Amino acid sequence: MVWRFVVTTLLLGLGASGTVLAQVGALPLLQETLRHTTTETPATLPEPTALQTGWWQYFQHPDETVVQIRIEATLERLDALVETLPEASREAGRSSVELVRANLLTLPQIRDQATPQPPAPPAYQQEYTIKQMLELAEQLRQVRANRDVLETEIGASENTISGLGRRLDNLMVGYLALRPSDPERALQGLEIMAERISLMVAEERLRVERAELEVLRVRASQLVDEFEVARNRLSASWDDLLQIDLDIADARTELETAHGRLVREQSTATQIVGSSPADRATGQYRQQRVIKASIDEAIIRTRLSRLQMQRHLTRLLLDQALDTVDLRGQLDRWVMEHNDLDRQIQIWRNSSERERSRAGLAIASVDEIGTPDYSRLIVLNQDRFRLAQHSLVTLERLQVATQQNRRLLEQIDIELLQLEGWLRSLMVWSQLRFQDVIQGASGWIHASLFRIGDTPVTAMGLLRVLLIITVAWLFSYVLRRALTRLSERSDSRNLPAFYTVGRLSHYVIIIAGVLMGLSSLGMDFTNFALVAGALAIGIGFGLQAIVNNFISGLILLFERSLKVGDFVEIGSGLDGEVITGEVKAINVRSTQIKTNENIDIIVPNSAFMTNNVVNWTLQEPYRRMHYPFRVAFGVSKELVRKAGLEAAEKVPHTLSGLPGKNPQVWLVGYGENGYIFELVVWLTPSAVKRPQAVQAAFYWELETALQKYRIEVPVPQRDLRLREGLSGWPVTTDTSLPPDAT
Repeated sequence: MVWRFVVTTLLLGLGASGTVLAQVGALPLLQETLRHTTTETPATLPEPTALQTGWWQYFQHPDETVVQIRIEATLERLDALVETLPEASREAGRSSVELVRANLLTLPQIRDQATPQPPAPPAYQQEYTIKQMLELAEQLRQVRANRDVLETEIGASENTISGLGRRLDNLMVGYLALRPSDPERALQGLEIMAERISLMVAEERLRVERAELEVLRVRASQLVDEFEVARNRLSASWDDLLQIDLDIADARTELETAHGRLVREQSTATQIVGSSPADRATGQYRQQRVIKASIDEAIIRTRLSRLQMQRHLTRLLLDQALDTVDLRGQLDRWVMEHNDLDRQIQIWRNSSERERSRAGLAIASVDEIGTPDYSRLIVLNQDRFRLAQHSLVTLERLQVATQQNRRLLEQIDIELLQLEGWLRSLMVWSQLRFQDVIQGASGWIHASLFRIGDTPVTAMGLLRVLLIITVAWLFSYVLRRALTRLSERSDSRNLPAFYTVGRLSHYVIIIAGVLMGLSSLGMDFTNFALVAGALAIGIGFGLQAIVNNFISGLILLFERSLKVGDFVEIGSGLDGEVITGEVKAINVRSTQIKTNENIDIIVPNSAFMTNNVVNWTLQEPYRRMHYPFRVAFGVSKELVRKAGLEAAEKVPHTLSGLPGKNPQVWLVGYGENGYIFELVVWLTPSAVKRPQAVQAAFYWELETALQKYRIEVPVPQRDLRLREGLSGWPVTTDTSLPPDAT
């Protein structure tokens, strides 16, 4: 640490700036030194314009009186320094001094706070009653809840300390870059002092919180051990059984009263109200009263179930003769009742939270001041809010009561297993563990993850949406496969119709699946106009091209100007290049075209709406092709016709048997070197889609036929005549020319 202090002093003496320190690699060393160097407590007041290493240790002294004197002296010095700052910086300086004052006054109090000590080991009793066991379970629940809260607070404190440390590093870089005479240096020093003392307070609080957390962890461990001991040392008496019977009778009376109250609230809620805002608020208030009455009845019913469980457990402890089969069935019924109650609690909680939110918004949005129903509407909304809030608090009590009942169910099961034998015990234990896993998973998947409007979305809801969409997709897949098989068995000309039906069915089924999935979440589609408006804005800003291609694809499917299996030509827009190929699929955004070179080209659907498209197979799958060729003058025309027709017959792509579509040989003109003929043929549907290969096949056979009949194919010829004395040039004979060149 000494060599670090020497390096720091040298760098400060040279007046190095923060940029230079960073360039030479000394800045991290300097920050580490300023933050962690341990020296003796400085005896001089910290000066914001010239902060020394470890200046904050000035407030660390074993004598609290000395610390208090130093705090007062420091605050007096800082107040005086603020008055010397420029007017523009004085307000910021006062804010830093106030933060220093608040933290310095808080720091001694936190240091004086006694560190919590771990509790002493509990003294276990020889016997425990059922009530004592339940009290231990409740203490354990509260300690665990406090432990979880404190762990969250400690995590937040650690993040705060880390952030303060980074901020101090950045402030120190700027502080070292300023000259001592710079007015900004004093302001920067005040801010550093405020942040560093805040860091000290945060560290002291973190120390206390960690000590408290350790105490809670030890206490939780002790309660777990004591609870297990209490379960093994349970005892009961006949007086306990008599008292439980009396409590059961009282609980049944309370349950009848609560049920009658619930019936009255339900009857009141079914009464018709008007359509004014106050009447609607009255109806919602009555519905919340029904929920509140249902929760109150559930609490009494849960207490009655707990008393009945205690009665059975007491009888088991007293070794009374019980029908184990009947008790096992009752145990299973209690488990199912509590599982149903847990789901109902979640429903009540969601409804109460939604009602509290609506009432709060209604209170904030009432703008009918001066109307006759204004005061009534305000009171109704306030009552709705308070009632919903009270229902949520009561639900927490009900949740705790159900947890206590589950503890009793576990204990009854343990006592019952001892009577049933080890084999039955093993089977029931496995069943209970499986139920615990299912209940844990059920609690997670039914917890609200986020909200869409007033609708809570749970993991179970999302899984249900995915399941519905998956089923819709599978149904669409099976339907399209069936249509494909039907198209393969029928005439190939019906293939586009089957494809269109399959594609449109796919769109309809998927859209229906999505709507059904969203409806299963509880989403209200009555405000579909708002959704459509938001969707229209999204289309206008970023989805215009996608929607354009989708609508174009639907037009192509309905109009049938372009079908799967058609052979088309379309300009690609790249240097005038033309795409030629067979249509393989018409998808949501684009159309797939496969060329004869086995290349798949993806063309946006909108391109077929804006460009000229040549469809070779729109109406009929046949096409007439012209293949021109030349023969020498003087050759018999009939012989040429015979050779051409023979060549066409040898090519398997030639269509035959249809009236008006037989091969022909036409004489279409006279060329410079011979006659110009055309072989005119109609192609089969498969040949239409392979124009280049088919053209090569016809010319191949045509050349063979011309050679067979010794028909001469002319070559370009020129007659050259020279006159003597033309323009004064002599006539010469070039012996290098061929004999037939003139």
